[in-house]
Amino acid sequence: MRIFLLLVFSFFLYKLNGKFLDDNDQFCVGHIFPAFPQVVKDEGPRFYYLGKGHQSFVFESEDKTQVLKFYRYPSHLRAFSLKFRKHPKELYNIQKLKDSLESYELAFSELREDCGLLDCPSIKTVTLIDKSGNKYAISLELTTYFIQKKAEKIFPLKGNRNEVLSSLIDLIRRRTEKGIVDLDPVLRKNYGIVDGKVILIDIGRLKKQPVDVNEQIKKITESLTNS
Repeated sequence: MRIFLLLVFSFFLYKLNGKFLDDNDQFCVGHIFPAFPQVVKDEGPRFYYLGKGHQSFVFESEDKTQVLKFYRYPSHLRAFSLKFRKHPKELYNIQKLKDSLESYELAFSELREDCGLLDCPSIKTVTLIDKSGNKYAISLELTTYFIQKKAEKIFPLKGNRNEVLSSLIDLIRRRTEKGIVDLDPVLRKNYGIVDGKVILIDIGRLKKQPVDVNEQIKKITESLTNS
């Protein structure tokens, strides 16, 4: 009887957790830590849930000028993972994490301005407000995160098309001159505009390798030149 009740209670918790995740766009504070989350008493700057991408959860600062992005750790790479058996995508996700970290390092070391990246050493703790209004005061020490200037989407195009195109081409040239290629060159979702200049907002797919500047320009600007 006790085992039955335990199973019923476990199933209830499982369903409750599923509803919580559905209500919060699949965000849970445990999803942004590879180890146990470091919850703190002192609240830092507040960041409000903005959305999620394939690799990250995104939060917006109170003044709406900055975004805080956390790496979304897959279930089997989190502290709370139930590792009863090897996950079929474990090796793939480990390699993806390695590639992402190398890409972040590349962005910070060589493309900081072109990616709108901010160095905020004084921010060691933050208070996150999720989609449902729940608050989490956490330490950033064990997370994988970065802070960027908040950019406007390029589409629908609001500024002068030629000026945007010129800024975009300049960005691509600067990057390719450093031998860096963007492996996910989708203009609509991965680039944005800050103070009239185009920046790369998705910094997770950069790689050092030989690159043809004209090919990159054609591939990335195609949707803009045809608009």
